[in-house]
Amino acid sequence: MTACSNRDSKNRDTGLPPGLLTSVAREYGTPVFLALDEDFRENCRTFQRYFRCGRRRVVHAYSYKTNNIKALCKAAHQEGLAAEVVSAAELNMALSLGLDGRQIYYNGPFKPLDSIEMAILRSAAIHVDSLTELENVATTADDLGKPARIGLRLTPIVGDRDGLVWGKFGLSLDEGEVDAALSRIQSSTQIHLEGLHMHIGTNLTDSDLYEKSAECMADAIDMVQQRLNRNLQYIDIGGGFSAASGATPFTAHTEEWQPISVDEVGKRVDSVLNRVDPDQRLNVVTEPGRILAEASMALLCRVVSVKMRQGRRQIVLDAGTNLLPTAYYTRHPLSFPSRDDETLGGAADFHGPICTQYDLMAAEVSAPSLSPGDLVLIHAAGAYTYTFSCQFVGPRPPVVLIQSGHTVSLVREREPDNILWQYDHLPTDGQKS
Repeated sequence: MTACSNRDSKNRDTGLPPGLLTSVAREYGTPVFLALDEDFRENCRTFQRYFRCGRRRVVHAYSYKTNNIKALCKAAHQEGLAAEVVSAAELNMALSLGLDGRQIYYNGPFKPLDSIEMAILRSAAIHVDSLTELENVATTADDLGKPARIGLRLTPIVGDRDGLVWGKFGLSLDEGEVDAALSRIQSSTQIHLEGLHMHIGTNLTDSDLYEKSAECMADAIDMVQQRLNRNLQYIDIGGGFSAASGATPFTAHTEEWQPISVDEVGKRVDSVLNRVDPDQRLNVVTEPGRILAEASMALLCRVVSVKMRQGRRQIVLDAGTNLLPTAYYTRHPLSFPSRDDETLGGAADFHGPICTQYDLMAAEVSAPSLSPGDLVLIHAAGAYTYTFSCQFVGPRPPVVLIQSGHTVSLVREREPDNILWQYDHLPTDGQKS
């Protein structure tokens, strides 16, 4: 199998023989997502093995929004991870998988009242994102006569460039919102404040940011202890851990970009927490997503046509950015299962099939000679791809799970064409459209 990544040639071995990929393409058609079960499970094990925070108990909660294919979510729980959900739908999905509510951390800036009620009834931890939401939680808990387990999400510490982008999340220490929240908690008998939460970004490579986040939460821990005279059970440092998947963001130089050391993150966070919690009673929660899922899925597609423009090949695929929106800001490695030789045919741009000039999957790739019908495998397609994909001009493809021994199972069906209109309604006769 010939493999390369954008701008420079690299060998990349998925462990999937070309014959298997040809068989999958024949049975399920293309495009088709390939979820790599053993890769995902090994990533779960490795993350848990290397992330340590002194002698503290650490809970790892898989980020459903990163990749919510049910088979992968179930695999994460089988490997010992809890769940981090950010919507009512994800909350219901976690419960449908048989997860105990106490293993669910409910995040997000909007939580419908019925989902707040469900979270309270199932004893999930609700990470309160605003004073309005805190009031909703308090009122619902009072109506139910059942205590609500909550954490307070703090507005992240970020640079000025991103301040207004990330500023929509959480309660601000500087604006007095945390102080107001603690006053409301003091007045309630049904709100049990158990933790603090801060998520500081995505695809991060700098462990210093997690240390600064922990320092901010340490200040808030002091505030809670002084105001409420109680000890917290945990702090949640969020996710955002970059992955060693071969994919790199456009903003980084490929040769210089290095994924984060989760071992270093754990040490830095523990060092900060020891100042306010020397007995190490405070637990730590993480929300890994990309670092587990990015390398655990690939997108298999075919060449539709090959054209030459201004001395460079323009290759059209049957999969576009509506399926792989990360291609707008990420260099995804490519490999070519239909080509056994290592001879490169010069630079090529890879385009998707949708009717927009911005449908560019990969640019300036050193690729072998390709013909219509040849298979192309796009790697590192497991993070924020299917969950962000859309039905622009057509339905979404199936997802198959490849397990050890190269067993292939359909885990999400190809959507039918009528997905584009089956929920629409036309006005009845006599009404203007």
